[in-house]
Amino acid sequence: MDKYKKRKTGIRRLLSGAAVLMLLALPVTLRSQGIKDGTFGLRLDGGVSMPVGSVMENVASSNLNMMQPYGRVGIIYNFSPALRAGLDYGYTRMVREQRFSQLQTVAGVDGGVAYRKLTSHFHGPALTVEYNLAELMGSEGKLALYAGAGLGCMFDRSGDYTFSVINTKQNAKQTFGIGSHTEWSSSVDLYLPLSLTLEYAFLPEVALAAGCEYRIIPVRGQYAPEGMALARLGLVFNIGGRMLK
Repeated sequence: MDKYKKRKTGIRRLLSGAAVLMLLALPVTLRSQGIKDGTFGLRLDGGVSMPVGSVMENVASSNLNMMQPYGRVGIIYNFSPALRAGLDYGYTRMVREQRFSQLQTVAGVDGGVAYRKLTSHFHGPALTVEYNLAELMGSEGKLALYAGAGLGCMFDRSGDYTFSVINTKQNAKQTFGIGSHTEWSSSVDLYLPLSLTLEYAFLPEVALAAGCEYRIIPVRGQYAPEGMALARLGLVFNIGGRMLK
C-alpha cells in the first residue's frame, strides 16, 4: 500500500512539474495565436499513457509496460481567440503482468496460478472546453497555452489471462496438469479530463502542440484504473488561419 501511495504521489508531482515547466518556458512577451472567431480546426496527436490506481499491479515484471501508446483525432471549434471546444476520439491501453515464484492458490482447486496477464483496451469520445491563457496578455502572436476540462467516456474491453498448474489425485494416483484461459469483460468508464496544451503556430493554419492530461475516472468497470496520466505531441490545423503578427 505504501508503494502504491508513493507511486501515485510521484505521478501527481510529475504532472505538476510538467505544468510549471510549460509556464516557465513561455517568454515574458507571450502572445495569443490570434485565431479568428467562428472557425473550425482538426487536431491529430499521439503519445503515451500511464494508469494510476490499477486493480492489478505488476509482479516480477518490468514496469516499462506501465507506459502504453496513446492516439487521438478531434475536431475543434473556435468561439474566439480565447475560447474553443473540442470533440475528440482517442485510444490507449493498459497492460499488467504477474510472474509468481510460487503458485497462487485458487479456491476449490488443488494447485494454483503461475502466470497472469491483464490487457485492457480503452477507446471513446470526449468533449472539452479550453481557454487560451495567453489571451490574458491582451496581444496576438504565435504562442498559445490552453487549459481545458470536460467530460469523456472510454469503452473498456479487458482480457484477464491466467496460466495454471493443477494437481489432481484419483484412485491413489496423483497427476499434474497445466491449463490456461482468458476471462473477458466489457464496461463503459466515465472520466473528467484536465489538460494543459502549449501550441506554437509555425504556419498561419498549422500549429505544433505539446500537452499533458490527467483523467479522473469516477465511474469505472472491474479493471479500469482510478485515473490516467497522458503526455502527447501533435499538430493542430485551423481552417481560417490565424492573424499572426
